[in-house]
Amino acid sequence: MPEIIEVGTQLLRSSENLKDVDYHYAYPRELDLKPGSDNHRNLLQRLMRMAWDSAAVMNTYHSRWNDIDEALAVYANLDSEEVDTVAQDKRRPTSFVIPLSTAILATDLSYDTEVFLDSDPVFPYAPVGPEDRYGSIMTEMLIQRDVITNKVKIPLHTTFRNGHAYGFGVADCVWAQHEGKRTVWEPVTEFDAETGQDEIVDFSRKRRKEMIFEGNALQAWDPYLTFPDPSIPLHEFQRGEYIGRLVPDNYTSLREQELTDDVGTEWFNVQYLNHIQGRSSLRTNDDARRSVYGTRNTLSDARRNSGGTGYNTPTNDGLDTRQVDVLYMYVKLIPAEWGVGPGEDVERWEFAVGGDEVIVKAQHMDYDHNQFPCAVNAPDYDGFSAVPNSHLSTVFPMQKMTDWLMSAMMKSQNTSINGRFFLDPSIWNINDLKENKDGQGWIVRKRRSAWGRDVKGWDAPNVPDPTVNNMAIAMQMMETAKNLSGASDQVMGILQKTSGRTSAGEAQGTRQLGLSRLGRPAKLTSWMFMQDVQMMFAFHQQQFMTKSRQQRISGKWSDVLRTEYGIEGEFAEVHPWDVAVNLDVIPADANLPASEFLDSWTTLLQSLGQNPMVQQELAQKLDPLRIWLHAARLGGARNVEDFVRKGGNVQVVPDQVAQQQAQAGNIVPVAGL
Repeated sequence: MPEIIEVGTQLLRSSENLKDVDYHYAYPRELDLKPGSDNHRNLLQRLMRMAWDSAAVMNTYHSRWNDIDEALAVYANLDSEEVDTVAQDKRRPTSFVIPLSTAILATDLSYDTEVFLDSDPVFPYAPVGPEDRYGSIMTEMLIQRDVITNKVKIPLHTTFRNGHAYGFGVADCVWAQHEGKRTVWEPVTEFDAETGQDEIVDFSRKRRKEMIFEGNALQAWDPYLTFPDPSIPLHEFQRGEYIGRLVPDNYTSLREQELTDDVGTEWFNVQYLNHIQGRSSLRTNDDARRSVYGTRNTLSDARRNSGGTGYNTPTNDGLDTRQVDVLYMYVKLIPAEWGVGPGEDVERWEFAVGGDEVIVKAQHMDYDHNQFPCAVNAPDYDGFSAVPNSHLSTVFPMQKMTDWLMSAMMKSQNTSINGRFFLDPSIWNINDLKENKDGQGWIVRKRRSAWGRDVKGWDAPNVPDPTVNNMAIAMQMMETAKNLSGASDQVMGILQKTSGRTSAGEAQGTRQLGLSRLGRPAKLTSWMFMQDVQMMFAFHQQQFMTKSRQQRISGKWSDVLRTEYGIEGEFAEVHPWDVAVNLDVIPADANLPASEFLDSWTTLLQSLGQNPMVQQELAQKLDPLRIWLHAARLGGARNVEDFVRKGGNVQVVPDQVAQQQAQAGNIVPVAGL
């Protein structure tokens, strides 16, 4: 058991027992970061104090999140009576959770997925000046390729979900470099005396180590294990002194990162993790989604149940994996004050602490954008809170009421099937009733004192079912929750059949209003989260791209690249200096294409085609082709650019002009016509 030291109001573990162990690491900036040293202890105390201060605030929201997680799990914990009922007959109904919150969350995520993730590209860019146009086009194409290769849409979806379920979500923008081996065939040559040259006689297969891929990637954070600066509003977290997260990891993975560290000092001290338990005191187990360490404890319970030390020490007994909880902290600091350098300017550093005891990473984050490399999504943000309420928390009381109504009805049904009786225990054997309580019929014996006596000794009360209206009330509660959340039946794709006839205009109007309510949080996601990710991806592309890449030329920019920049063929080679340009991010449009009225655009196109005078007048100011493409997208077409004729514009001229041009040799017939 490591020694516990107290710093202010925090209780931290000391690494004094590691003083006698030395693995002779080299540290960045020639710092003394050996576990047990004074500098290591001071840094560790400051980092853990920050994490504990944030955890004390974040823990107050865990009970609310647990309730939401249990509702989303659509599973109810059975009481002892219901457990006994299921044991008698597993077909008997018991308490359950109405999937109301799940349906509302699915509606929110469906809207976000359609708006942000189905677009191509996901992150569009625009040049600042004409000289930046080629670089902005290539940046857009390269980052769209990163989105596909590194599966960026998955953490984006996770962050969207966290925002709707818990009130906020955080994601890390990282530059990923994947190294591996590539199999190549090299020629085997022999000298030919007749020709005087080396001739290829065979091919030899070899495997060589190289960087297979590099590019932008995204990592979603677990809200339960996220530690922002609580003194700063959530949307201004970049002004805070720190933001951190706890990541469950293992020794082998950390050791691999240390061994593949090209710098040599980015990762260190990993071997010291073999001498500690590796679990963090920040892991409170207060998470309804999983139970990693057995019991669920709150932050204060972890201190009370640890023998007065203030530390909860779960073990790795029975586990083959050497688990290590790693605390990653992004910190804004002055090096001279923190003892990490002589500088007096504010810098941003990344620290990693393994098992609360060993600092395994301390790196100056010298990003071009000069920010913490993460973004926050809070679609229901109020503008001031450190952690806002989530969309689901606003309907959770109605979810809870609906679950109780349905569970009470199930329990009443089971009770009615079993029957209700008033019995005189001096006449009837109560144990016979207990053994036959499944409603299949009773064989109940009288007590010996009642043998031969014509005594009834029982009565069946006529009690009305108090839950007879529960279903109707529950349906009303669900309808109210859906209306308040904006996830109406029309938006969910449910067609309500009524006795009256609903016109197409009424149906479209209702759906339009529902989509507009879903569009409000989506717009906040676009401004707060997607725009920051988009900006950081572009900066990272410019700063960290090291090798040229072959990019397929396709999509809306193919004609521009071929006609204006002379690119021939299907691929173009993009160099790191090609993307070093000034860019503007284009915020994603948070409106569904289907939120516009296709009928109106169809009518407009028909009027353009039927009236030549109107067509000629509008053609001078509007682009009919772009209008048609927009209407096609509204109709559901996703690849309308594939139908645009390549190779220049076609001009229609009178027959006489065409004949004259043909005689002059300026035009030729199209092959096959």
